[in-house]
Amino acid sequence: MVNPFAPLDVIDKPDQLFGRSKEIKTIFEFLHGGCAVNITGTYGVEKTSLIKVLLQQAEKELNRQPVYVNLLGLGSEEEFFHTLCYEIGVEDSIGYSFSRSIKDKRILLAIDESQNTDAFTTAAQLMMRALSEGTNAPIKLVYSSTKPLTHDAEIKGSHLAGISIDLELQCWDEKICRDFVDYHLDGTLIDFSEAEIVDLISRSKGHPKTFKTLCYWLTKEKYEAK
Repeated sequence: MVNPFAPLDVIDKPDQLFGRSKEIKTIFEFLHGGCAVNITGTYGVEKTSLIKVLLQQAEKELNRQPVYVNLLGLGSEEEFFHTLCYEIGVEDSIGYSFSRSIKDKRILLAIDESQNTDAFTTAAQLMMRALSEGTNAPIKLVYSSTKPLTHDAEIKGSHLAGISIDLELQCWDEKICRDFVDYHLDGTLIDFSEAEIVDLISRSKGHPKTFKTLCYWLTKEKYEAK
């Protein structure tokens, strides 16, 4: 028997991402309007998963090439541009040469872990800002970080504040938690009692990763008891 709650670190299919339809719609509205979007939230609230799903819809919603760059593990500005060029499919370049190489492209660029300022330096941020300004700019930008932006330009990580809107991912509410359980238990031989569901919601506080993990272990116990 396959456990329907097998926890995934990153979701990359729209039908597996629960409770984020409003956020997806809002983000595309911001992007259509020429804004960059900074997705914030705690670890495990599915920032990366949301980004992956947005990229899957980039061509349909924006008619743009989806490009994903994860800054985790990158140690320099040069590594950032090298990775970016590789993912876009252009010759290695940096600075003005890079901007020339993509001037005729239309890209939805998703930058994960943007708080890594060793790679996403001031110069890199300002370059991304210049290439993202305007509705017809080469790049439309969505990125994740641990905190909302500050408008104080003296603080690291704030150089995109002028073109960005913060969108903080919240934990699931009770309805989403219940819908998630119903969806995954449908067609299985397992049922959760009302008391068990209430306990799962209470213990997880609606945090998606925690809630999924608790559902997994409860289901495993029930399968083993059969």
